[in-house]
Amino acid sequence: MIKNLSIFLFIAINVLLPFNSNQLKADDLDRLLNEGREYLTDKNYDEALKKFDKVIKKNPESWRAYHNRGLTKQNLKDHIGAISDFSNAIKLNQKQWSVSYWSRGYSKQLISDHKGAISDFTIAINLEPEFYYPYYARAFSKGQTGNYNEAIKDLNLAITKDPNDKYSFSLRGDYKRNIGDLKGSLADYSAAINIDPLYSEIYFSRAWTNFNLGNYEQANIDYEKILDIGDPIQKLDSIIYLMDNNLILSKLSKVPELIEKAKLLLNQSDNKEKEAALLYAESRYYLFIGNFKKSEELSKKCLAKTNDSIYENACSSLLSNIYIVNEDYEKAKKFIKFRTYEGQLSLAYIAFVEKKLQKAERILKRLYKKQFKIEGFKKPDPYLSSMVGSSLWFQGKNKEAKVFHKESLDTYKSIFGEKNPLLIQPYINLAMVYFNEDDFENTEFYLRKSLNLQFKFIQEQIPYLPLSKRDEFIKRLGISYPAIFSASNIHPKGKYLALFARLNRHGLLEEIEKKQSKLSSLDGAQKDLNKKIISLNNQISSINTNDIESIKKLNIEKEILELELYKSLPDFKSKIYSIKEISQQIPNNGVLIEYQKYRPFIFDNPTDALSEDNWEKPRYQALLLFSNGEVETVDLGPAQEIEDIIKNALIASEQYLPDAQKLLKSVGKSIINPLGKYIKDKKVLFISPDSELNKVPFAAVSSANENKLLGEEFLLRLITTGRELVSLNKTNIFNNNKSLVVANPNFNLKDNSSKTKVIKNEKEFEAQKRSFEQSLKIWNSLPGTKEEGRFISNKIDGELLIEDAASVLNIQKRNSPKIMHIASHSFFLSNKEEKLALSSILFANSFNKQNSKFEDPLLRSGIVLSGANYPEINKIDDGYLTALELSKLDFSGTELVVISGCESGLGEIKSGDSIYGLKRSIAVAGARSSLLSLWEVNDKATAAFMETFYSKLKDGVGRSNALAATQNEFKVHPNEDWRHPNVWAAFQLSGDWRPISF
Repeated sequence: MIKNLSIFLFIAINVLLPFNSNQLKADDLDRLLNEGREYLTDKNYDEALKKFDKVIKKNPESWRAYHNRGLTKQNLKDHIGAISDFSNAIKLNQKQWSVSYWSRGYSKQLISDHKGAISDFTIAINLEPEFYYPYYARAFSKGQTGNYNEAIKDLNLAITKDPNDKYSFSLRGDYKRNIGDLKGSLADYSAAINIDPLYSEIYFSRAWTNFNLGNYEQANIDYEKILDIGDPIQKLDSIIYLMDNNLILSKLSKVPELIEKAKLLLNQSDNKEKEAALLYAESRYYLFIGNFKKSEELSKKCLAKTNDSIYENACSSLLSNIYIVNEDYEKAKKFIKFRTYEGQLSLAYIAFVEKKLQKAERILKRLYKKQFKIEGFKKPDPYLSSMVGSSLWFQGKNKEAKVFHKESLDTYKSIFGEKNPLLIQPYINLAMVYFNEDDFENTEFYLRKSLNLQFKFIQEQIPYLPLSKRDEFIKRLGISYPAIFSASNIHPKGKYLALFARLNRHGLLEEIEKKQSKLSSLDGAQKDLNKKIISLNNQISSINTNDIESIKKLNIEKEILELELYKSLPDFKSKIYSIKEISQQIPNNGVLIEYQKYRPFIFDNPTDALSEDNWEKPRYQALLLFSNGEVETVDLGPAQEIEDIIKNALIASEQYLPDAQKLLKSVGKSIINPLGKYIKDKKVLFISPDSELNKVPFAAVSSANENKLLGEEFLLRLITTGRELVSLNKTNIFNNNKSLVVANPNFNLKDNSSKTKVIKNEKEFEAQKRSFEQSLKIWNSLPGTKEEGRFISNKIDGELLIEDAASVLNIQKRNSPKIMHIASHSFFLSNKEEKLALSSILFANSFNKQNSKFEDPLLRSGIVLSGANYPEINKIDDGYLTALELSKLDFSGTELVVISGCESGLGEIKSGDSIYGLKRSIAVAGARSSLLSLWEVNDKATAAFMETFYSKLKDGVGRSNALAATQNEFKVHPNEDWRHPNVWAAFQLSGDWRPISF
């Protein structure tokens, strides 16, 4: 259909209007003819038709009446009748008139008689060569017959005749696009836009062309322009294209806002097709970030909304992909459209993971050959090339696989550039090809490229996802990170690559959350949003509900607010650290030890390679970095053996068993002795633990010199990751805020508003541990903490909150104390523990995986404060400061946080990240260091230990040295019971080790 139909009709009608009443014979026929033209101009086609019929009936020789009736029939869509009338007009007119010819040509176009149309337009051009329109019209018909080059020649002439005709530029751009001249097409679309900047349709054309040229950012600019000038349907289309483009560009932060805009537009219309299109686009987004459940839900809604084969096939394909990822192949097959390209790809993938590699290869090669037969084929589908390569690689056909994987990578780069995260997997694929050729130089080169993209992608996109969705997203980034540690001993470069990966990836989610926590405390809208999120965290942390639906609703509300907050914060700039940068932070007498738990990668079949769970049994290794930039790696052996030794040592330490020290020394033999030759000449050990090694009291394990403990021979500096050294070595910003000490909470406080007290006899609890009594299902008083609190608050000139005042709300009201010391019960409830009393209180007797609260480890870790024994009665706060709530406190500039309670240093272990518990939350809140316990601790002994520690701290001794000196004193304490590691080894310092200025 010709794009400028309205312009064409305007010209055709008004060409006749000059024949006014002064030029016509003054009789009835002329009057009827003139009235008919007026009706035609006013679009009253029925009345116009009556007038022209009367004229023709009275005067069958009136060519003008036939011509005008032809125009009227065109508007009434009677194109056959219009052609007949124009033919009569041409026959009866003694002088050939170009307008009748191109009018008839237009009617022929409308019934797809393009050959006849071209003939008429040619005559019109010959009759009136200076008029631009017939060239444009003939070009359109030539284009419809596939003769694009001849059509372009006509449009060149049309533009010469009228350089301001946007339609000619637009149509020429279409035809140039059809012959593959995308740059010429782009120039024409731009020219049309310059002529009419409000011509919304042409922005779609230019955006499409930019997209196919790989100019995704420019395409997005055009789609965003349509949001300003387009009609509602055009706006919806542009949003759907924008969502797709932003997924390609990996700009995840922009997609949720686009989804909300599209939904508002849909509410203003009832367009089922667009609703299905949006559901499909939204489902792709959630699949992209790893939220399979949400993607599945949306795809099913899409199928229910459409009978359209395009979206039906698209949403069916998404559903099949979701089920394939979840290894539910039978369900996947129900949604596969077997005759479609996507369906065949899905079948090939299923065959691939089922180890039917020859079948997968057959399907994929068949698809690969078919694409070359597609009209307008330019480049092979890089994903398909990759799949073919993988099916060959796992069959040992390395040489042939290399061709396809190289083609895949080159195509991805030519389309998306070298910085797009889509290249993460293609780089890995090519690296593995070179690995099989023993070409470790190229293996290292491509793996490093993949890792760089992955780490950059995480840093730039994770900040704009809700916290609960970040783990799911990371799992979508392939196996390059977990697999890299298998290469540490294969080639000299392997250990450098493994350490590079560890330094840039471990603890990255914690670091990002910490940066966001600082920014979210900005003034204005961000501050208000942050307050709302804190309020929702407090509600979610409430212990007096078993309403799972309410919890889910609160979590959804919180995620929406998080998205709104994070998108309003300044953009995060990614930072990739080199080994050299980190080594420059290490003193000559020091060494950084990065422990890593990993599963050796299995290469022999697809199922094993695609899932880390199928690789070899876990092992531990130590990666050591020296000040000169040298790297060493040491294999420590099977993880299970090491973890059994740690477990036995921790049980003995916690239970005051006589062989505790002996067992702790055996831990040192497993994880320190193998490093002996590398650390023997060093004085300072910077230790970044992983997995179960986070539970190790490093000061108490044996050194390589078995006559000494590690804390006696070395200065120990525990950190989450070697990257921390960069920030920790920077000069402190002096914090002059008053310190805060919280001690001896009144757990039996019933009502905050009335300050009702229920105090039990303190003598009953003199030997109380800073934990809870399961049989009583209550938190018992900790009288030893009262004196501890008074001593420490006096020593560091801090504000003291005790008894009723030792509440969650009072802590939340204090920002950035210099030191925060809390002496009370603390807890961590693992997902395998059955501490019935605590689970009963915290999770309303539904401590199981069906409870949404249970799924968040930051809700299973916390500190017990005033009113905790009456959480349902306590109207203002429930008495529990969970790790989730703690993470939202403002500890920016806080030098040290001490939780003088049981198991405050424990949490859930997550691969590639820090412990999810109080320790992580304290770091996220902004504190420079923390001192936390690894097991249940004795009330009085802990009080004495803390008094000694703070005395040394106040005297100017560094945090780490003060802890070591305190531990050494307690090893020879006059109270022999306190010489046990249970007392002196329980507390571990993480983060800044230097003195605190008072």
